[in-house]
Amino acid sequence: MKAKIITVLELAESERIRMRKIYTSYFRATGRKSVYLMDPVIVLGGKADISRHIPLSAAFHLSGEVKCNEFGSFFAIRENDEIEKIERLLNLEILETGLHLDMEAEPIQYPIEMKEIRIRAIASALLDEHSFRILYRKKLAMGI
Repeated sequence: MKAKIITVLELAESERIRMRKIYTSYFRATGRKSVYLMDPVIVLGGKADISRHIPLSAAFHLSGEVKCNEFGSFFAIRENDEIEKIERLLNLEILETGLHLDMEAEPIQYPIEMKEIRIRAIASALLDEHSFRILYRKKLAMGI
């Protein structure tokens, strides 16, 4: 994979820590090492101008279903229309997405007890086949 800049939503710290524990149990159950490549984020798509105001009305809720997109597998989010609004606001191509799980093209259904996730920031990140690094982040306020 050629290095590219992507736009992501970062989780609140408590959810990020809980998701890291879920990544560990997922790895133990599946052996998929690519679960560790990226932080627990929601990938919105390619490079975007994240300096504009991004409204977040509430927390997102996981549906429990695992799906795939061009960035790998993810836990689907019920509020897909809210994600699409953000993608449109950032002039990104609409991408069905959710809470990133691993870099694989075939989903493995995996139970998750965490149902609600809060977002703390939007960020630009550099992604290649061996690394994920946040380049710039902007904190977001929920309920605005």
